[in-house]
Amino acid sequence: MAITWFSASLLSALGARALDWVPGPTGLWWGMGALGWLLAMLRPRAWLGAWLAALCWGVVLAPGPVQEELPVGGLSRLTVQVHRGGCGERGCFAEATTLHCEELEPGCVRDGTSLGIASASELPAGAQVTALVRIRPRTRFENLADGVHWVDTRACCLATVQRGAQPRIDHVSWLGGAIASLRVSIRALLERSLRPPHAGISRALLLGEGSAVDPELNAAIRNAGVSHVLAVSGMHVTLLVGAWVLAVRRLWLFTPWALALEARRVGAGVGVVLAPLLSRLCGASPSAERAAWTSTLMYLVTALGLRPAPLPVAALVVAGFAVVEPREALHPGFQLSVLATAALLSDSPPPRRSWAWLRNALRTSWRAWLATMPFLLVCFGQLALVPLLANVVLMPLGEALVPLAALHLLAAPLDVLPSARVFSIASGAFVQGARWCAALDPGLTLPPPTPVQTLAIAAVVISGLVACSWRTRALVAGLSVLTLAGVELTLGLPADTLRVTHLDVGQGDATLLESDGEVMLIDAGGAIGPGPDPGLLAVLPALRGRRIRALDRVVLTHPHPDHYGGLPAVLAALPVRELWDNGQGPAEDVRPVIAVLEAARAKGTRVRSPAELCGRHTLGRATIEVLAPCPGFDFTREPNDNSFVLRVTQGAHTFLLMGDSEREAEASLLARVGPVDVLKLGHHGSRTSSTPAFLAQVQPKLAIASAGRGNSFGHPHSEIVQRLGAKLLRTDQEGGIELESDGRTLRVRTARHPAWRELSAGPAS
Repeated sequence: MAITWFSASLLSALGARALDWVPGPTGLWWGMGALGWLLAMLRPRAWLGAWLAALCWGVVLAPGPVQEELPVGGLSRLTVQVHRGGCGERGCFAEATTLHCEELEPGCVRDGTSLGIASASELPAGAQVTALVRIRPRTRFENLADGVHWVDTRACCLATVQRGAQPRIDHVSWLGGAIASLRVSIRALLERSLRPPHAGISRALLLGEGSAVDPELNAAIRNAGVSHVLAVSGMHVTLLVGAWVLAVRRLWLFTPWALALEARRVGAGVGVVLAPLLSRLCGASPSAERAAWTSTLMYLVTALGLRPAPLPVAALVVAGFAVVEPREALHPGFQLSVLATAALLSDSPPPRRSWAWLRNALRTSWRAWLATMPFLLVCFGQLALVPLLANVVLMPLGEALVPLAALHLLAAPLDVLPSARVFSIASGAFVQGARWCAALDPGLTLPPPTPVQTLAIAAVVISGLVACSWRTRALVAGLSVLTLAGVELTLGLPADTLRVTHLDVGQGDATLLESDGEVMLIDAGGAIGPGPDPGLLAVLPALRGRRIRALDRVVLTHPHPDHYGGLPAVLAALPVRELWDNGQGPAEDVRPVIAVLEAARAKGTRVRSPAELCGRHTLGRATIEVLAPCPGFDFTREPNDNSFVLRVTQGAHTFLLMGDSEREAEASLLARVGPVDVLKLGHHGSRTSSTPAFLAQVQPKLAIASAGRGNSFGHPHSEIVQRLGAKLLRTDQEGGIELESDGRTLRVRTARHPAWRELSAGPAS
């Protein structure tokens, strides 16, 4: 029991560190951990000391969010150590750590940096590889909201191997090379013997290559809540190793040594060797490695002639994995795997009755869903109800797919069994079932919970999983509901306060204004070329975190994709009363902008032009003045200089939002602007904006530059950075930037530095 509490507390410490709930000096935590370990020596409360030691040491061991500065990606010659990888429809991908970076163009990464490598061929796990690559930062968004934030443990950068430049394998062990060759052979065999989408599904099941499945089918399986069936997890490794062990045990009974050595121990000995090998063959995901470690330890104890207890063994493995690989232990897939496994292993078997199989299926699905539900809310803001049904209906078929795929892999070279047809029928049934479940309801989207609300939800979950009376569960549920409602009532913005949030949307712009219950969104970011949608992944989560269910005004400053690209997702999700457009997009036949305006009108949104907007407006208790383009956009100017320019005033404080305005627009505004408290720089802080004359006129106390990390444009430009000095805050360095003003005091905080700091009152003189 002590080790169970140890691993549970260690995981809770990892989670607390990831959520940034545990500040304090490191020495204090080490001292408290040592004290807890001494208490663990005393009986009968040994588990209490172990729990305290694990909680404290987990705080020390767990890594915090990655906050390293990312350089502009350039051409480099990288030497890396490969950890894991796979191939999909768009090529091969590997996770690796940098050993050495030779800079061929400006921009490189430091040694020891975790990154992803995209290549045409698979890189063997465990190999040391040198390749000519172009590095670019992975797009991620860091914004303040009222919810909790799980630490991002993924690679910080993506290195793409240059076309025609074959990676050189400097060193690989014979085992790593053999496994890599076997993976290539298995991939080719599955593609040759099965048709789409069954070939992609078999690759996902046996090689951990989920990207080999068609994206549309992947989305349907994910919405049905059964994506864990195709992700190589503990279930896959356990089933495959168990099948081999069972086969060895049966065959051993027919050997002359069966009486001398127990078949159960022989099979377990094979499992000790086979579990880690199969984990690496299947892609070595964190959850697969956890299962491999667990299986290895279980089989080792069995091979020694003992009877292992599943729960303590699983707890020991989790604790060891969290200590050895704390960043991997923070991976959402690993956490979900541990939570679901713990819920199932800790369940007491129900009494045998009629329809026992249905009762067991419902109970298993319910406990797994209940255990993972708080984590899904924290990480993804979704409470999916369909998986309860989908897992009962599809899980038996999903579990059968793994041995059927393995059987086909063995039978395909011989071509004596109809294994391809059998697997295709089972796979097709699973696909159709997933599509049917996904069509019912893709999930219920809820606002992200605050830390206190997360604890209240966790209390309900724990009371539902442990053995306690219904009276106790009802009491816990009632108190939790009161806590949830009480916290929700405190999340609103005070009536006399203006909140201005410059969202981190990568290389783009998005600003959120809130005052007295009214909300304005100025731009919504957008990817330049292929990339993640910031409207879906940054703007909407921030709106959900603020409990914003409708927008009073949306402003499209000018027709460039890094400003309008995220609007379709926002317009599809929320009702919008007004949309302000400068008119240049329709006049110049910019099709994406026309589509945005048509979609807005179709939902009843009023589209307004500068001719009717120039002048003063109100947003709650704040005043908004449209300074440009007035009375309309200028055909002789570039779109940047036709951006909407807004001056926002709340009491003694003034904010000037410049869109992408450059020198020409700034020069035309000199006579109409004065000192301001906060200036949102034009054109992301490029050297074509924020001229000395303009900055001398507005004299900002604080300047904001919205730019993407490691962007290739060099925004904000070094001249502007030097010109503004300590007054400048950048979303590429600070994440989202939030300001609040009650008309007398002005304070600011950022995603990287969430503590409020106050700026001096009143405008600059």
